[in-house]
Amino acid sequence: QRSATSLLAVWELTKDEAILREAFKRFGDPLIALHAFQYLGLSKEEKLAAAARLEQAHPGSPIGAMLSGALLAKDGRSAEAIAKLQVMVRHE
Repeated sequence: QRSATSLLAVWELTKDEAILREAFKRFGDPLIALHAFQYLGLSKEEKLAAAARLEQAHPGSPIGAMLSGALLAKDGRSAEAIAKLQVMVRHE
């Protein structure tokens, strides 16, 4: 059986996007979400889902909120982006 860790290890060795995409779809692992966000051509919705996984896995970490805020701002959703970043700042 292919675990999140084994799929990520295989992706690191091969850079085969199909492997990383499989890991992203099958597992909620925040490290996989970060790699998918960075290296896969994800849709806007998939990127927001990846950022949400990061926020849920590490609520005090600003990475997920920063990624979400940037995506929302890029999408013209400024008020939501600002709210997301304000929540992040309050956690600091």
